[in-house]
Amino acid sequence: MKKKTVYEQPFNEHIKHLLRLEHLFSGMMYHLKGPSGWDSHAVIIGLNQVLEFVVRFDLSNELGKDLDYYAQTLKNWQTTPSVDNDRIEN
Repeated sequence: MKKKTVYEQPFNEHIKHLLRLEHLFSGMMYHLKGPSGWDSHAVIIGLNQVLEFVVRFDLSNELGKDLDYYAQTLKNWQTTPSVDNDRIEN
């Protein structure tokens, strides 16, 4: 039986941008563990790519709004009696 290949599209441009950032950061994290100078070089290139990406699409405002939204959501969950606050704080 052949394996099926599934190509999924992100919901919208915002999700597409976040997925791209996640990809860039995962590449940087991979190379941070490497011992060679080439790994350090790859991390610096990755940082430059993240900076260019954020500036190009002006994501700093969007990401700030997202972080505020999620921080407020976590604060709201902390007031719910059935929620384990230790898991929220960690």
